[in-house]
Amino acid sequence: LKSGLKQVGLTQRSSMKARFVDGVVSGAFVVLAVWTLGWLDEVEMPKLAAALSMQRMDDVKFWAPPLGAVAIVFFNAPSAPAIRNTIVALAITSLGAVCIVDMFGPGKLARALACGLAMFLMKAMGNVVPPAGAFAVLFVDNAKVQGLGYFYALMPGVTGTAVLALLAIIRLEFLKLLQPAMKRCDPKGVLTQPLLPK
Repeated sequence: LKSGLKQVGLTQRSSMKARFVDGVVSGAFVVLAVWTLGWLDEVEMPKLAAALSMQRMDDVKFWAPPLGAVAIVFFNAPSAPAIRNTIVALAITSLGAVCIVDMFGPGKLARALACGLAMFLMKAMGNVVPPAGAFAVLFVDNAKVQGLGYFYALMPGVTGTAVLALLAIIRLEFLKLLQPAMKRCDPKGVLTQPLLPK
């Protein structure tokens, strides 16, 4: 019995250490990703904005507060398909919010309908992404972004999410490259198992 309890204690400590290592690595990537979005948002890109928005916008936007939650989702994603599904959910729910505001104008009803429509669309897709609901509500509640109209789904929705997706995929590929070294350093995967892509 004592040896069994001792083994459970060792396993729990190893699990805590593994979560700590995973948290440090994932947290560092989230810091890098959110900083990158902020930096890109400050860089003026009038030609790209004109091309993407058919001459209707002066600059490309990359940052919106729900992207912080998207970064956390992405840097916890075990594979690239999970990342792709999130991009689709954000684009569809943002478009849905624009349609709701076009029909009902901004307000409590539009906020509720946009959030409900976001849930319906995500359930219909089979992929529920909570930050996508936040994107929908942000459009309804923020008069400044309402001026973007249908381009809201593109900027910052898709532009910011695409940058996060690219960085998350780079992270997955980087961890795949490090996999042999991690297995040499930690043959049983006690500390590195949570880091390994699936």
